[in-house]
Amino acid sequence: MLNRLFIWLIFMKSTLPTTVTGWLWYVFGISNVILGVIGAALPGAMPTVPFLLVAAIAFSKSSPVLYEIIKKNKLAGPTIRRYEENKSFWNVLIPKKAKKAALISLACSYVFVVGYSFFFPLSYWLLVLLACFFLTISLFIVTRSSE
Repeated sequence: MLNRLFIWLIFMKSTLPTTVTGWLWYVFGISNVILGVIGAALPGAMPTVPFLLVAAIAFSKSSPVLYEIIKKNKLAGPTIRRYEENKSFWNVLIPKKAKKAALISLACSYVFVVGYSFFFPLSYWLLVLLACFFLTISLFIVTRSSE
């Protein structure tokens, strides 16, 4: 056990940044990985992939070894690789299953809010604003190409 810890510490020492900005990016990346792990443990409460994506950006600026490790992650790795290929999150490919799940989730969320407004009145401008927001997100999802 101690032997593995010692090897890990030596490995980590070789990945540490040397500049102050590198250290800031490194700490920011580690904190996002921790939030991503918490999100994996509590899937309904926190997201995982966005935190791992931000961690990948931080590690790309501070620790190339950790960047490669997070790029090989089975959860966030495919999204990071697609980003590297397209150099943009706007041109990403969204799988058909993910599109369907996202659109259904958006519709169910809006129906829930409208149903909620029958019991606890909400202003109409808030419902219209929420509808515009959901429609904009839906339009973005629908206009992305699928795999």
